[in-house]
Amino acid sequence: WIGVESKSNRHSKVQGIDVKALIGELQDKGIVVQASSILFQDHHDPQTIQEDINWVIDLDANLTQFMNYTPYPSTGLYQQLAREGRLKKVHYRHLHGQGQLAFEHPHFPEPHDHVEILRQAFKRKYEADGPSVLNMAITAIRGYQRARREYQERQRLAQIWNPETLRYETAACPQPDRFMELRLRKMRKITLNIRPILEAAAVYAPNAAARAKARKTMALFNRLLGKPSLKDRARSLTLVATGALEAARLSWHQARGHESIPRQPPSKRVTYPLDLSLKAREPARQADHWATGWTAERLELPELEPGLDVSGLPATEPQNGPAARAL
Repeated sequence: WIGVESKSNRHSKVQGIDVKALIGELQDKGIVVQASSILFQDHHDPQTIQEDINWVIDLDANLTQFMNYTPYPSTGLYQQLAREGRLKKVHYRHLHGQGQLAFEHPHFPEPHDHVEILRQAFKRKYEADGPSVLNMAITAIRGYQRARREYQERQRLAQIWNPETLRYETAACPQPDRFMELRLRKMRKITLNIRPILEAAAVYAPNAAARAKARKTMALFNRLLGKPSLKDRARSLTLVATGALEAARLSWHQARGHESIPRQPPSKRVTYPLDLSLKAREPARQADHWATGWTAERLELPELEPGLDVSGLPATEPQNGPAARAL
């Protein structure tokens, strides 16, 4: 996850960094990258906000997140907007960055624009690069391809890892690179796990370019990993079939004039009540320890260093003092 924010580089964390090159290097090594951008910043107007959206999409990150500028209480942005009298009364449930702005923007006064521009940004990313899960599969297989190629080259040159220089160096007595062998095994497992989505990505691609991208990726998987097993084929067909059911459900809702939202896994909430009976069952001495935390008997503290000034610190109460009893 990289907060790229804006091509204007107004944030110090991205100043002096070639963000696109950084993202490309990470993905080339098999690391999935999500680029996050903030829309409706103060410097945005109808033209510059579209330029920023185009810039973020052009970064070619696996995943892209667009968030509307949101002032949260106690932040510098919130305090600034409060001083300027630009804050709007918005319920905290709607301070999620995916709806109307919580402040008055000089160039975007209409709440409808806040939502529509955001949605169109996500849509343009999807149409330009295809499904994000397909991009993740590409990063996985290319990362595995590069790691395997570099591993084989180091083996040919008899290079081993030097922990002192943090580099691979030629050794007189070459040894197996157990770490990279385990890493390659893990990377191969990741690519095999994501492989079944490729057929569904091709079938439900948003356009011809994304469909061709999926087919090309399938060919790369076949070349590096061999043809898919019967189990993988069955998984692919299952994803295509369930995708058809989901597409039919969404189309049915749209035909009836309802909002169509893809099915989401249910949330599971587990509450663990505090069992106060544990304290009652313990001996009195153990109960005191439970209530007050670590005591001098359980944690040996080092002596103060000579000359250390502690005159400004409050006196420490004994473990059975008022503070402990209040607990």
